[in-house]
Amino acid sequence: MNAWATPIGEFTTRDLAIIIWITVFLAYAFYQNETRKSFFNVIKAAFNPRLVKLWMTLILYITIVILFLYKLKFWNISLLKETVIWAILAFTCLHSTIKSKTQHTWLNSYLKTHISGLLIIEFISSSYTFGIVTEMIIITISIVIGFIVAYAENKKEFQQVYKILSFIIFSLGTGIILYALYNITIDISGFTTPKNLQQFSLPPILTVLFIPYLYTLYVYSSYERVFILISFIIKDTELQKYAKRKAIIAFKFNTNLLNRWQWLIGTKKPETKEALDSSIETINEIQYIEQNPAVIPKKDGWNHSVARQFLNEFKFHMNDYTNYYEDEWGATSDLVDVNNEILPDRVGYYIDGNKIAATQLKLILNVQDGDNSKDSDLIFMNLCNALLQIATHSHLSNKIEEAISSHLNDNETIDFYKITINFERFYSDSGYTIKFIINLTAD
Repeated sequence: MNAWATPIGEFTTRDLAIIIWITVFLAYAFYQNETRKSFFNVIKAAFNPRLVKLWMTLILYITIVILFLYKLKFWNISLLKETVIWAILAFTCLHSTIKSKTQHTWLNSYLKTHISGLLIIEFISSSYTFGIVTEMIIITISIVIGFIVAYAENKKEFQQVYKILSFIIFSLGTGIILYALYNITIDISGFTTPKNLQQFSLPPILTVLFIPYLYTLYVYSSYERVFILISFIIKDTELQKYAKRKAIIAFKFNTNLLNRWQWLIGTKKPETKEALDSSIETINEIQYIEQNPAVIPKKDGWNHSVARQFLNEFKFHMNDYTNYYEDEWGATSDLVDVNNEILPDRVGYYIDGNKIAATQLKLILNVQDGDNSKDSDLIFMNLCNALLQIATHSHLSNKIEEAISSHLNDNETIDFYKITINFERFYSDSGYTIKFIINLTAD
């Protein structure tokens, strides 16, 4: 292995190559006047009072964790390099945690950064490195391809380039790891030393110990968003304080309920303590209904919790069942792309009803180019058939299939349900919308 021992850990030729590139980048940034100004603006923004508080709490928490591990005689100064690399990767989680709006999102985002996995892979791959010239070539190629991949990732027209370059990066990384693993297998005793095992286990331990901090930050950010809304929609300062206090008491760490309440008060705009109390009771009541789903007679519709899951296998992510107005409730899905065009055709799933039951199910397809829509129409027809089977145990009739494929308005009645196809062309455009609606009959 090409490495140099230092008091704070071993530095390999790969570390040196990365340091050289960082130095080149910083030198270029300071040489260019505009880039230098932008760089200082970023530094200035990073020292915004709110961000400074965040950095301070983060550094304090990591320091406490390190002291805890030091007291257990697990951590020492030779692990500082690995700790700093882990901390830099951990910093990248802060923004996504603050912006997360559901309890599972922030944790998924954290785990998707693969902090532990990245550092374990980095540890294995850097255990056996190449000479400095080879490492400089590898790092240079990786940086160039990385920039191109980052640019092409969200560009529909460059998806083929993105896939090819992503495969090249994957192959390059796999080759480096296989090279390291090969060297490990021929010298297993030299690799499985107490020091290496300590370095190997440090990232997962730090990652697990970091979760309480991120969760606390997520809860704090969730309440901060709600309190900003309260200050905006409620003018009475005493009522604002009452609303904030009641929210903390009622929802505690349950940010899912807090977010649902945020949407409700944003719609209702309560002006009295009684209205605020009623809004909290509504959220608690709907939670109870969802946790204790009732059996809904066919003539009355569907249990809304069950209806929200009808199309889960088709990757429709449903938002919460929400009170729109008086006894009007509903939920919408995120739109799902049905093709890979620059402006894709999209379909959404919607349910409407009352507090107890969903009484209407709806699929809506938005097509951008009506001259090339056969595939989108076919996908939409299959989705309609799947929803009809799940919701009513029936299949699309030839009449309804013809209405979808021929872009016609039509309807028919099946048992307790009225099936409707509604077609509407975009104004002065070749695009159109098709709605597939399952309603309860009036009987």
